[in-house]
Amino acid sequence: MPCQPVICAEVTIIDDDMVVLLEKTFTVQLERTVGLDYRISLEDTPATITITDDDEATVGLDNMTYTVKEDNLQLNVCVVVFSPTTACPIAFPFELIFAANQGTAFQGRDYTLNDRAVNFGACSKKECLTVDIIDDDLIEDTETFTITLQPPSQDFTERIILSPNVTTVAIEDEHDATVGLEEMSYEVNEGDSIEVCARVTSPSISCPISYGFSLTISTAPINAGFNVVYTSLRIKQVSTQCT
Repeated sequence: MPCQPVICAEVTIIDDDMVVLLEKTFTVQLERTVGLDYRISLEDTPATITITDDDEATVGLDNMTYTVKEDNLQLNVCVVVFSPTTACPIAFPFELIFAANQGTAFQGRDYTLNDRAVNFGACSKKECLTVDIIDDDLIEDTETFTITLQPPSQDFTERIILSPNVTTVAIEDEHDATVGLEEMSYEVNEGDSIEVCARVTSPSISCPISYGFSLTISTAPINAGFNVVYTSLRIKQVSTQCT
């Protein structure tokens, strides 16, 4: 029989069907069998085998846009594991970060995002964070801000792909305002001019409407039997934009 200094055995690694795993290890070592010549000694140092998973997962925000009424007070923004579509798509816990970016809506004035980390447990498929919406008494245009989903660090596994990772939140205002003429009647001499003003009558707060706007005041004669002559009417712009 020819000399065989090397004897090999094949170890089959099982593909776990798209379950994203961290690296796993196991050891192999030689064991004495019955009848082995006592003059053959075995080294007791085992060999370590590391299994590197090559599967990927796609994790992203469940909506590209959100619209919320200001008086709803809260908005749930959720992150979903889109793929793989297995019972346990990602078999280890991980964390993602929400980063809010101000637009026409401002942190602390229009919304509050206190808890910026969303934590996934092993095999979790969906996790949500709550954004607090601040309801004020201002009359406002629809205001927006964006939320970006980010990895917690540069060491975050590249096998978890974040897509889509940006969503736009629109906050719709539900308040109403009333604007009326400042006076119900005026007296003016012929040849003089008069200033007719409009004002915000409600809500009665220091800055009721947070954006500037203009009104047109029309004129019409009341006593048609008289020759009512007016050459110009100066209109004061209603501009209540808060600074």
